[in-house]
Amino acid sequence: MDTWSSTATATLDYLTATVMGVQGPDLARELETFMGLRGQEVPPMAAYRGYTGAAGLFDGGTRVATVQWAIGRDPLVIVPGSRSGKVATWLQGRYEHQCSRKDAALDFTDEAAFDSVAKMALQLAEGYATQTSCRGDWLTPGSPQGRTLYVGSMKSSLFVRIYEHAKCHGEGDVTCRVEVEVKPDKKHGKIQLAALDVPGVIGLSRLMVELCDAFGIHYESVPLAGYVREHSDLELRLVRCHMQYGRTFDELLQNVQGDLVAFTAALWAARDVLEKRKVKAALAAARPKAVPLVCL
Repeated sequence: MDTWSSTATATLDYLTATVMGVQGPDLARELETFMGLRGQEVPPMAAYRGYTGAAGLFDGGTRVATVQWAIGRDPLVIVPGSRSGKVATWLQGRYEHQCSRKDAALDFTDEAAFDSVAKMALQLAEGYATQTSCRGDWLTPGSPQGRTLYVGSMKSSLFVRIYEHAKCHGEGDVTCRVEVEVKPDKKHGKIQLAALDVPGVIGLSRLMVELCDAFGIHYESVPLAGYVREHSDLELRLVRCHMQYGRTFDELLQNVQGDLVAFTAALWAARDVLEKRKVKAALAAARPKAVPLVCL
């Protein structure tokens, strides 16, 4: 285990929850008292359609939470940042609610953390055949702009984000943040998410669990509520293999006239050719290079 990984801290970093059994303005006043913040009426956030009223909770001039409401709809609470964990705990002990989003973050303070974590995440993503994308300046060593790696689609209900936190935000001691963003689209998933603490949210992502495990940080996997997996990882890799080489397989099968024994033998023969080439390449790489002659 790397020494820097032993100092990692896990927190909730974003919360969106629909709260039952209370009116929006009343919920806003309760949160204002609980958080010790100043509340004031604000326009509803454009990202959430259909809400007609909203109250923002402010720390100085910064809005740190929002409650939105409409007639006939349960109020919506939106809390970005470090206060989201405190509000999530408060809601669990007070109101029935469902969560449409929770982000769980794992923070590192060592300069070496981002490169090590990003490298391992890319290896895991390749094994899962999961798409990745990059943001920021990856070409300039030590760039102050900061780098971000996304593992999984940002449009999906669950993906992992790894970024140079201090550089991206311009402040703080957290050099690397590894964050799983969970946004279930089904009711049973939202009910499950409301009941999960930070380790539970992290556990929803198998890739996140394996990534943490690679650095000696252990979390238990949590199955997604109501999710029944149709195919194993091996079966999915075989599907992708057939998508790429299906025509070659079909041609081979036709050449052996549908004989599966001969088909399998041909695949193993191709594997043997590949292994021989690997050995040959390794021997060539290990061979001492000739010393160039210098003519005087």
